[in-house]
Amino acid sequence: TVRQYFEQRLESTATQDSPSSKRQRLEEGDDSNLLEFKQQQDRVTTVIDSHTLCVAYNIGTLVGKMHAAGVVHGDLTTSNIMIQNPPPTNDITNQETEQHWEADLVLIDFGLATSTNSTIVTATAASNNDASNNIKKPHKQQHSAEEKAVDLYVLERAFLSTHPESEPLVEEVLKGYREFFEGLGSSNDGSSEGTYGHVAKAIFNRLEQVRLRGRKRECFG
Repeated sequence: TVRQYFEQRLESTATQDSPSSKRQRLEEGDDSNLLEFKQQQDRVTTVIDSHTLCVAYNIGTLVGKMHAAGVVHGDLTTSNIMIQNPPPTNDITNQETEQHWEADLVLIDFGLATSTNSTIVTATAASNNDASNNIKKPHKQQHSAEEKAVDLYVLERAFLSTHPESEPLVEEVLKGYREFFEGLGSSNDGSSEGTYGHVAKAIFNRLEQVRLRGRKRECFG
């Protein structure tokens, strides 16, 4: 799953302050940050590189396709997104393959999904490499922007609570989502812009409201 992929792409931040640097601080009598140093020993962060950013962007595109088809997932987390072509192992023979690797993503677990078209949700998976690639415009009977915004909010919270320091990945997910809608209806040669940018704008406006409600619940219960 995408969750497993990102969990494998963790690195320790303890190396940001070398042992020699710490000793120098102690010798100079600077013990104000001893607690911080101790906390950093076990601190990890999600790797942010071209591969992880590309995966995040493709997630946004895939979710955009799902929403454009009139489907709201209901439980959108990184555990419910599969990678159908696992990345190559990080050895010398596969370095060139790894450089050109791009995740083929598929959404799973539609048990809580809702749809304006019941025939869509009967499928067990929706892939970014299947018929969803042929979507030309959003489903005529769209879910409200609220429902789609909640889907995005759940995914955003899943990233931030499961994958340390993953804010750049969340931004890339939302970028992929927005640009998918902005590209709908555009000409192939790029001479005209898509006509559905307002759809993403409405959803993002609603997302801000959903975030605000979430922060209020965290503060006041």
